[in-house]
Amino acid sequence: MRLETATSGEEFGYAGISLGGAVGTWLAVHHPERVTSLAILCSSARFGRPDDWYDRAALVRAESTGPVAETAPAR
Repeated sequence: MRLETATSGEEFGYAGISLGGAVGTWLAVHHPERVTSLAILCSSARFGRPDDWYDRAALVRAESTGPVAETAPAR
């Protein structure tokens, strides 16, 4: 019975790493009746200032992912 419910998309377990953990947190808060279990790994409630993410997105649109990937080890 439980397997049928999980397969139908009504309920699910979720695991997320980093930004995926933030997504899982949002899902659990906004749809607690659907999330049967939640694993959040290496995550945070906040990932920097929104303007920093907008700047990074603009850089990727303008120059692809190369410049962002080069700075990843330092982060």
